[in-house]
Amino acid sequence: MTTDIVASAPGDLSPEMISAAPELMAVWASNPYAPGAAGGTTVKAKAKAKAKAQAKGSAEAASMSKDDRNGALSAASSHWGRPGAGQLTADGHGLECALAVEGLLKRLVDEREAGNADASVTTEEYNAVLHGWANSGRGGAAAQRAEQILIQMQDQYLAGDLSVRPDLDSFKHVLTAWSLASRPGPGREDSAPDRAQAVLDWMLELGAMDSDDEEVSSAVDYDGDEMVRPASAAIVPDAECFDLVLRSWAGSSRPDAPYRAEAFLIRMDRLYLTGNEAAKLHTQSFNEVLTAWGKCGDKAASDRAEVLLRHMEKLSDTGELEASPNLASYTTVASSCARVGGAYGAGKAEKVLRALEKRYNAGDVTLRPDTILYNICL
Repeated sequence: MTTDIVASAPGDLSPEMISAAPELMAVWASNPYAPGAAGGTTVKAKAKAKAKAQAKGSAEAASMSKDDRNGALSAASSHWGRPGAGQLTADGHGLECALAVEGLLKRLVDEREAGNADASVTTEEYNAVLHGWANSGRGGAAAQRAEQILIQMQDQYLAGDLSVRPDLDSFKHVLTAWSLASRPGPGREDSAPDRAQAVLDWMLELGAMDSDDEEVSSAVDYDGDEMVRPASAAIVPDAECFDLVLRSWAGSSRPDAPYRAEAFLIRMDRLYLTGNEAAKLHTQSFNEVLTAWGKCGDKAASDRAEVLLRHMEKLSDTGELEASPNLASYTTVASSCARVGGAYGAGKAEKVLRALEKRYNAGDVTLRPDTILYNICL
């Protein structure tokens, strides 16, 4: 049905096609060829619609021949354009699915502009497109496209289209895309951590602007009825947003990545101290920075990782249990020390192991040393 919807002329969509389009978008965004693929937060949808869409989309994907899939890909590309064509190729289901979602969205927009009042496009449909690109595995090109669409959503919202106002999921999909683009492999983008951090800064700016705006502005919807924009509807990043930025630095192979990761960690702490509860440091926040330092493999990096681990222990001892080091924290630091090599590295790794054993023997059963940690320290 995807090919039929995208290839139909504006104004020709049946009620069944209009109803099926958002459901198909949710399925393509999740890539039915690769169940369980990573891609950020789940697109919001009613449980009944999701179940129906999964059955319909999976059956469609399974039954499509190679020619049918290429036809859907071509139709989607011709409707919406292929972003970053120099960086993307048509092979791989991730790109195919992302373009299919875009094609369906563009087709709904065209249908609405053709005068079909039943065709509506909301934040949920745009989020499906963002999710599709974050889930596409296309690295920096996909993240750039997702960010372009997010900017388009915000521009349309500011122009008066309240139905496409970006929400928290919108920003999370883009942050996820940039976080994945920082990882080694095809499509890796060196600037991905900077771009992720810029998106988070944008969220903080939007939240500050909305909270300071005491006026309420009006806009007009597509039916001509007056609508009111609530000034208090701020986009505020949650803890996952901050972690996605840290993860982008942890995944980066840039020489400055661990320094930038720790600088961002310090910034989070300052934001928390000034009232931003979402920026409160927790175990995973520290672990992302430990991972960044652990990839360096030199003495200075292992020393810095050990300092952070000791700070986590102090926070835990003073009642900040959310920042308590876990087994992964100790394993990462021990591995960083062992990579230094020689008696110095081995001695530091063993010191980390003994610190963990001490806490385990004191009653913290979550810190039971495992085989991996012992092997690191051999």
